[in-house]
Amino acid sequence: MRWYSRLFRKGLAERRLDAELRFHLEQQIADYVAGGLSVEEARRRVRLEFGGFDQVKQECREASRGNGIETLIQDVRYGLRVLVKNPGVTTVVLLSLALGIGANTAIFSLLNAVVLKALPVQHAEELVQFSETYPDGQENSWMSYPYFERIRERNRSLSGVFAFTGLSRVNVSFDGEADLANGQLATGGYFSTLGLAPAAGRFFTDEDDNAKRPVA
Repeated sequence: MRWYSRLFRKGLAERRLDAELRFHLEQQIADYVAGGLSVEEARRRVRLEFGGFDQVKQECREASRGNGIETLIQDVRYGLRVLVKNPGVTTVVLLSLALGIGANTAIFSLLNAVVLKALPVQHAEELVQFSETYPDGQENSWMSYPYFERIRERNRSLSGVFAFTGLSRVNVSFDGEADLANGQLATGGYFSTLGLAPAAGRFFTDEDDNAKRPVA
C-alpha cells in the first residue's frame, strides 16, 4: 500500500522515507565507529559510499515508482489472461459494458435534447414561462384566454408574450391526401417573439387574434 500512501499522504511518506534513510546512515556510522574510526572519519566514509542524502532519497522515489508501474503491468497481464481463459465471462463483461455505454449514451442524448440543448430560436436563454402556484404547492401553467390578454396588455418588461396549447390530433390535407398530425394552438405573437421568419409569405400576428379577422 506504499503507492496509496504516497498518493493520498505524500507528506507522511516523505517523513517516513527521511527517517528510514537517516536511521540506516546513522547505523552505518555507528558500525564504523565501533570498528575504530573516528566519528568524523566515519561520516566522511558514509557520505562517499552513499552519496548525497537528497540524491539517495530521489533514487528511492524512482525505484518505488518503477515498482508501481511494474505491478500495474502485471495486473493488466493477469486480467487479460483470465479473460482469454474464460470466454464466457469475457462475453458477459463485454455485453455488460456495451449495454451500459449504450444506455448512458441514449439517456444523455435525451437529456441533452430536452434539458441541456438550447431551443433553436433567437435568445432561447431569455425565454420564461408563466405559472401559478396553489396553496397546496401544485404549479399550473394553464390559464384562460382573457387572463392571458390581461398579461399581454399590461406587459412592460418583455419583448413579447404569447400563449400556446397542444392538440392531440388534427386532420390535415396536402395534395388532395388527408392525414392526422399533431398540432398546436398559438396566439399571434408566437413566431415574432421567438424571432422566427417565414421562408415565404408571413406568419400570423397579434392582430390575427381578433375573431373578426378573416381566415388566412
